[in-house]
Amino acid sequence: MVLTSPGGLWGLSVDHLGTPDGKSAVNEFLYGICRHVGARDHRVIEAMGAGIRTARDALREAGLEPDF
Repeated sequence: MVLTSPGGLWGLSVDHLGTPDGKSAVNEFLYGICRHVGARDHRVIEAMGAGIRTARDALREAGLEPDF
């Protein structure tokens, strides 16, 4: 499976993906708003970097190694 981001990483390296330091936002103002919009379990964005960690864990459980 190949996932792509048409917006690129914007000042982020592959090594930062899935780490607490691995957040990048083109517009910090909008990023801040989106972090707090919606109910706790239904936010516009999670803003915690857990998506990459979750994908890595699932791949490893399936015997696969992620490659970025």
